[in-house]
Amino acid sequence: MHASVMRRTLLASFFVALLAMAAGVPVLAQEGTAESSGHVTMSVGRGALIISATGGNGELSFQGNTYGFKLGGLGIGLIGFSRVEAVGDVFNLKSIEDFPGAYVQGGYDYAAGSGEGMLWLTNSKGVVMKLRSKTKGLSLAVGGEGLLVQMGK
Repeated sequence: MHASVMRRTLLASFFVALLAMAAGVPVLAQEGTAESSGHVTMSVGRGALIISATGGNGELSFQGNTYGFKLGGLGIGLIGFSRVEAVGDVFNLKSIEDFPGAYVQGGYDYAAGSGEGMLWLTNSKGVVMKLRSKTKGLSLAVGGEGLLVQMGK
């Protein structure tokens, strides 16, 4: 993907996340109300002083197959630098083609050496990732972020 197109997509994702937070749009997968469609693991690096930048990769297990993916994003509400390892379930994924794209993230985490948190991501196709995160570094994050997920490693 051309760098300027990726930059525009990341900025659009960031503004979608801000609008969703301002409107109070819930991005949570309600526990017990949906059956998991898959499982995801990811490793992400983040750094910021209020405005954050994120980059990393992960793996999606879906219908007996494993798919690699990359992610990058911009957000608001993070102070510090950290490495995040996250695992969790994917909901509402009917086809692998519905997984890539722009996601809105809401959640919280903290780290002073190490910490834990919860992250919820949702995209325009209704796919939701509910993740448990372990963070290493020095950071505090409460807010939202726009993430772009692309298939491949």
